[in-house]
Amino acid sequence: GMPLDAFILFSSAVTVLGSAGQANYAAANACMEAVARARSARGAPALFVAWGPWADGMAAADRVRRRTGAFEPMPAQAAFAQLERLMASQAAGAAVLPLRSWSAFFEAHPQEAADPFFREIRPEQTETGTERDVVQALRAVAGGGRRRALLGHLAEQAARVLGIADPQSIDASVPLQERGLDSLMSVELRNALVKSLGVRLPPTVALDYPTLDVLCDRIGTELFADASPAAPVPDDAAFIAGLSETDAEAMLRRELEELDA
Repeated sequence: GMPLDAFILFSSAVTVLGSAGQANYAAANACMEAVARARSARGAPALFVAWGPWADGMAAADRVRRRTGAFEPMPAQAAFAQLERLMASQAAGAAVLPLRSWSAFFEAHPQEAADPFFREIRPEQTETGTERDVVQALRAVAGGGRRRALLGHLAEQAARVLGIADPQSIDASVPLQERGLDSLMSVELRNALVKSLGVRLPPTVALDYPTLDVLCDRIGTELFADASPAAPVPDDAAFIAGLSETDAEAMLRRELEELDA
């Protein structure tokens, strides 16, 4: 066919940052990048641009804005100015990420902080008191009250992600998906919990443990594993009678896990 002066593919920053719950979207954009690289390798014109959010279009939706708070959406005029610069540079591919700041980005995407791709541009990590204070406050609560305190913290974080004004309105026994939690919100909730509690959690934790009750049990196991000395062997009827239902359930769970190990 006729030779082209330019061959430009518009893609999304999901090829760099990922897009939880939208693997098909990320895969389609990665396919476009592969096409551009193949053309460039044989000397044909090609430019692949992985765009961050624009001020209009999908990024304008409220739910998307909540998940892209680290970005300053680009007006179309600014985005096309970037495109002109890329075309003049003869680059084969680029990501255009209009960040408010790298600090805001890593705060919103804590999972990226350990990614080698971002190592050179990651700002020095400065310790904040948030995680330490929340965890110390939870560990300072005695007995069954500790679980109630953790459940309250989880409800606050879930309410913020879901846009619910009153955390107490969230029924801990009802799946969060029934309150509107989707896969992207699940990752947002997971990131908030990783940041506030310092626990290790998979991106799908809020979908794997769909209610606040089971999520609380999962995170409590991680959070309080080393918080206190191991409980004595319950060989005393008075000791057993003194256990709260929650403590007894936790002890049984630990013993079952040890049997499975």
